[in-house]
Amino acid sequence: MQKYLDSNNLQEVLAKQQAILRLYKRDIAKYDKKNKLYIGEIFDLIPSELNAKNKRFILKNLNENAKFSHLENSFIWLKEEGVALPVYNVM
Repeated sequence: MQKYLDSNNLQEVLAKQQAILRLYKRDIAKYDKKNKLYIGEIFDLIPSELNAKNKRFILKNLNENAKFSHLENSFIWLKEEGVALPVYNVM
């Protein structure tokens, strides 16, 4: 918000938001090397999944053969790190 107030330019705001997202992705890769691929993919899907009508994260949208038991630690890591998913409902 401050960026927009300072510049009155939505392109600069978007560039700032994208830079923040890149930093989150670098942190994900840095701190959980074992699960970084899954965590990164889940992180990328969060906005579209939670914007959907049912407000649930549908594993099939991540991977047709995904099983929650294999991805649970990735969801937990994102939640505990405060990156996303304060409450998640996974199908």
